[in-house]
Amino acid sequence: MTPQIAFLGIGLMGQAMTENLVKHGRLEEPIILYNRTQSQADEHSLRIGHSVAVHTLHEAISRSDIIWSCLQNEVAVTEMFDEILNKDIKGKLFLECSTVLPDVTSRLTQRILEAGAEFVAMPGLFSLASVYGKQPGNSNSVWRAKLGKIGKVNLRTSRSSQLSPAYQTIPTRRVGFLIPTISSGLRLIYDMKSVGQAVVDLSGEEPAKASLLKVIGNVLIMTTMETVAEAHVFAEKTGLGTGHMQNLIATLFPRPPHTIYSAKMVSGDYYQQEPMVEIHKARDLASHVLQLANETNTSLKSYEVAVNHLASAETHAGPACDITSIYGAIRVESGLPFKNHEA
Repeated sequence: MTPQIAFLGIGLMGQAMTENLVKHGRLEEPIILYNRTQSQADEHSLRIGHSVAVHTLHEAISRSDIIWSCLQNEVAVTEMFDEILNKDIKGKLFLECSTVLPDVTSRLTQRILEAGAEFVAMPGLFSLASVYGKQPGNSNSVWRAKLGKIGKVNLRTSRSSQLSPAYQTIPTRRVGFLIPTISSGLRLIYDMKSVGQAVVDLSGEEPAKASLLKVIGNVLIMTTMETVAEAHVFAEKTGLGTGHMQNLIATLFPRPPHTIYSAKMVSGDYYQQEPMVEIHKARDLASHVLQLANETNTSLKSYEVAVNHLASAETHAGPACDITSIYGAIRVESGLPFKNHEA
C-alpha cells in the first residue's frame, strides 16, 4: 500500500515542491497540505489539484505516514515540532527540508527518534529555474516561480547502523521509500527529480552535517551572486553593456545558478517581482555563517563583501526585497541608480 504523504509549510519553496510531487510523483492518494495561514494551503490545493488542504496540524499528522516539512525559519520549525511531538508519531517518517542550524537538527533528531519515529535531515539549496505568469497588460495574472532543489540528505534511524555502508535503506514499514546508495544518491519510489535536481548523499554522517552543509553552502550562493552582480555593473560602467555580459555568463556557466541570478538582475526582477528569498532572511542566515566562521577562525572576505551589500540593499529597498537586490546595492556604490530600469 502506498504511504500517505503530508506536506507542512506552503511557502514559495513548499509550493514548488508539492506542485512537482503532484505532477511527477505518481501519487496514488492526494497529498495532504498544511499551512499556518490556511488560505494559502487552500488556494495552492485548488491550483495544483490531487491534494487536500487540512485545517489542523493534528489532522495532517494523524492521517499521514510520511511528513515532509519546509518551514520559514528556526522558530517555525521549533514551534511546529513541539506541537507534533505531543502527538503519537510512532512509526512515522519525517523529511525535514527547512534551513536550521546544526544544533537544532541534532536536538530534533534525538526527540523524534525517542518518540519512535524516523527522521531524514534534507535541507535544500534552491535556485530559481524559471518564472512565468504576468504578461504585459494582464494585471490579473500572478507571477510564480518554479524552483529547482538540490537536497543534502542525511539519514538517521536507530537501526541504520545494522546496514551495509555500501547500500542503505531506512528500515521502515514503507520498505523502499528511501534508498540512498553511494553511486546514485537518494532515490524515492516517487522519483527524487519529482522535487529536485540532485542529491548530495551524506549517509552515515550525523544529521547535523546536512544542516552544516546547507549553512556553508550559503557561502557559494552569496559569493556567486556577488560576482555576477559586480560583473554586470562593471560591464555597464565600461560601456560593454549587460547584454553581452549576460551572454558570456550563459556561455561560461550554462547551468544555474549563474544564469538565473544574471537574468533576475538584468531584467529588473530583483525589485519588480515577488522575492525569491527575502533579504532579511538571507541576512539572518548570514549572521550564523559569520559567527561560525569567527568561531573556527576562518577567513570569508568575499562572503563578507556580499553580506555588506545585503545590508545596503535592505537600506534602499526594505527587508522584504529580493536577495538579488545586492545588484542594486553595487549599482549605487558605483554611481548608478538602484533600479536599472527606472524611468
